Amino acid sequence: MKKNLKIRNKPLLLFSIFGFLGVFVAITVMTYLYYQASREIFYKQAFEQLSTINKLKKHNLNTFLRYRKADIQAFATSETVLQLSKKLNNLDKKYNFDNVSMDEILKYKEIGKTHNTHFRLFLKEYIYKDIMIIDNNHGHVLFSANYNQYIGENINAGKFKNSEIAKVWRKVLDTKSTYFSDMHTPILYADEPVMIIATPIFQEGKVISVLMLKLPSSSINEVLHFNASSIKSCETYAVGEDHLLRSDSALDKELTVKNSFNNPENHLIMSENVDKTLNGESGFNIIKDYRGVDVLSAYNLFEFDSIKWVILSEIDKADVTKELIKIQNFFYISALILSFFLIVIGYFIIQKIVNEYVVKPLIASYDKIKGFEDIINNSLNEIYIFSKDDLHFIFANNAAISNSGYSLKELQQMKPYDLKILYSKEKFLELINPLLRGEISVQMVDTLHRRKNETFYDVYVNLQLMEVDGVERFVAIVNDITEYKKTLEEKKYYYELSSHDHLTKIFNRQMFDELFAREIERSRRYDFALSLILIDIDFFKKVNDTFGHQEGDKVLQVMSGHVKESLRDSDIFARWGGEEFVILMPYTDIAMAVEKAESLRMSIEKLIIEGIGTVTCSFGVAQLSNFENPDQIFIRVDKALYKAKEKGRNRVESIGYDGNNQTIS
Repeated sequence: MKKNLKIRNKPLLLFSIFGFLGVFVAITVMTYLYYQASREIFYKQAFEQLSTINKLKKHNLNTFLRYRKADIQAFATSETVLQLSKKLNNLDKKYNFDNVSMDEILKYKEIGKTHNTHFRLFLKEYIYKDIMIIDNNHGHVLFSANYNQYIGENINAGKFKNSEIAKVWRKVLDTKSTYFSDMHTPILYADEPVMIIATPIFQEGKVISVLMLKLPSSSINEVLHFNASSIKSCETYAVGEDHLLRSDSALDKELTVKNSFNNPENHLIMSENVDKTLNGESGFNIIKDYRGVDVLSAYNLFEFDSIKWVILSEIDKADVTKELIKIQNFFYISALILSFFLIVIGYFIIQKIVNEYVVKPLIASYDKIKGFEDIINNSLNEIYIFSKDDLHFIFANNAAISNSGYSLKELQQMKPYDLKILYSKEKFLELINPLLRGEISVQMVDTLHRRKNETFYDVYVNLQLMEVDGVERFVAIVNDITEYKKTLEEKKYYYELSSHDHLTKIFNRQMFDELFAREIERSRRYDFALSLILIDIDFFKKVNDTFGHQEGDKVLQVMSGHVKESLRDSDIFARWGGEEFVILMPYTDIAMAVEKAESLRMSIEKLIIEGIGTVTCSFGVAQLSNFENPDQIFIRVDKALYKAKEKGRNRVESIGYDGNNQTIS
């Protein structure tokens, strides 16, 4: 009996051994196939996420710098800056800074002290390191909010002559416009690298000095360092044309902008993506980063005034593949353990073990791979695959078949430009040639598709050249954006309807009231002048009675369009009612507002309106006082307008407040 038992166990043992080998080989092959299929999808998703993050960071950086440019342009026209600049320039004309005594320098500092509280509040509210005023003739530092010891220095001579601050000063005087410098190490005070924003200060149309704000390098970190990904190794940073950092590394605490500028030889970022971007390319790939680590990298060029930076968004390759490696290792270890138990426990439990620990995981693995196919086939986006050689469609998912109206068999007889009504064969070849040459990795197109029933719909196409079943083919992911475009148009329509006058297309009274309340709060918070101009078309009833209401409407449209073209972007222009219009002018005192109103009055009386001839306007002007409520300024500006009409119309009148709160004219 014992002998028979051994005979019976031999086949069982052999079966177990061969079963172990068969199961182990099968699991290994399936693991490898699943890993390869998953790898492409994981990388594709990671690159798409990186590209989106990179474009978002570039947009945020552009918005941030545009706001900083708007800061200095608004600040340079504020009453506080203008008054300080005038006082300093008058003092500068009196003394010669090259031979000035210490007592006379103190006079400059004393004048600056009277305004320093306001400037310190501005610096605290925003992110700047310093506010400086430089004279326009010699380059003397007339004022510095944080570094008084540099008052009197000449940035246009001696050791400062070739400094970045001197170059910016000369650039502003040459162009008479705002200028944004690239990041550099400041020469006036050794601190972290800064960027300089400078703009001219005008008096009666002439430049009297230059206003400078110093933006610290740390502010760029605040824009770029927010991690929009769940992966900790994901970071976005900026590199200049000199291969030095423009933002700190989020992963290496020693690799900072400050260290980069202080010791450039040891902190150059010399990756191939930096060179590609500076040569005009953008895209994504896998490279070694500044740590020597393999990363997935998306790169793009950012340009703003004199700034030309490379924006890099990167994720460690190890983090992307970590989950894939876990799955792969799990299957290999499971295969070894399972095979061991098959030999030890015996044939009578092999079937159960194989079913529980081999068959089910294999089915699950297959289901995952099959799931990717189901996701593609059932995606709400249209997905097309077509040949690289003859351009015939090979595959289309359910959404593509349903939305186009063609069957898969019909589509396989067609080519992409049969669907795209805006593309001929030649134009489509121009579209895909950069992909074929490897110049870009993805082509994005906003176009129209034609259905089988000859109707059209708006689409956004993401076209790539990738390996499918071991062959390079084109894959197009198509989003139907018809409803999206319709929604955008509806939003635009209803916004225009609720906030703009339907005849003149400028703000209506309701929108003006909202903006007026906001500007009053800002003017009192930041202590800048705010003036109001009320305009009335003279004898407008006579125009309607003589030429008819349709011609009267034309007068309103032409006159309002002419005025709008003459205003600044910061001015708020609205139809007040009937033939009356109102202009709200931030950073403008009553003298400047009267000057602007007089300029408008003269240009309007010269305006020829077809079929009508010329018209004139009367103007009332008033400046908001710190102690009055919004209704009071409208009472005063209305009185001023009435006064202009009483004196014969086609004139400008203003009413303001004196120090004793008495109305004067």
